[in-house]
Amino acid sequence: MSKSDIICPCRHVSRQDVIDAVADGAQSMHDIKKMTKASTKCGKCAKKVETCLEQALSKGGSKANGKKDKKDKGKSSKKGKAHTSGKKGKKD
Repeated sequence: MSKSDIICPCRHVSRQDVIDAVADGAQSMHDIKKMTKASTKCGKCAKKVETCLEQALSKGGSKANGKKDKKDKGKSSKKGKAHTSGKKGKKD
């Protein structure tokens, strides 16, 4: 991963982390902050994170659009995902 892939340097969150969070159901900045911790320290990256979120949503990366349902068959396991940072994920 190159340095340009990091969109939140304080929390070391990459574009791919945001895309993965959208694939796992994130639909808003609140969801992205909760799932990746991006933009929760200094906030300077908020616009980059929001732009990445909008791009990921427009490409249909959410489960609501059916992108990952075939692969994970509706399971919401976050075990081993980089974007969870070892924190508890979104409650179902």
